[in-house]
Amino acid sequence: MYPYELAVIISPDLEGPALDEMLARVEGWITKSGGEIVRRATWGKRKLAYSIRKKQEGHYFFWYIHLPGNAVAEVERNMRLNEGILRFLSLHLDEIPAEDAPAPSERIKVQDEDDDYGSTPRYRRQPAREVSESDDDEE
Repeated sequence: MYPYELAVIISPDLEGPALDEMLARVEGWITKSGGEIVRRATWGKRKLAYSIRKKQEGHYFFWYIHLPGNAVAEVERNMRLNEGILRFLSLHLDEIPAEDAPAPSERIKVQDEDDDYGSTPRYRRQPAREVSESDDDEE
């Protein structure tokens, strides 16, 4: 069995029990195909970068799983046929990471000190982690 990360965006129309049923269905496809679920990460309901099927938001879920190589196509087929799943992506990994991928942070406003003209503010993402001097020495 090979390690995979399975990213799924589920329709925002599904809430509560319907969403739980959809998650159980995806996990059922994985286990029915002979796979093993290591863990599931939830990013929650987030705004999409562009509309998909006239939806502006979606529920983001990530599964870290072990699957036989021939089972990936069957799991992807089931997701493709389900209308509640907006998008999915399966990635083959070298190994399952010890921690989940962090959810993207919100953008924060940056104001230039020498900005005298009242231009529109620029935005940047918050740093994922602090970089220490020892990290710079290793490169």
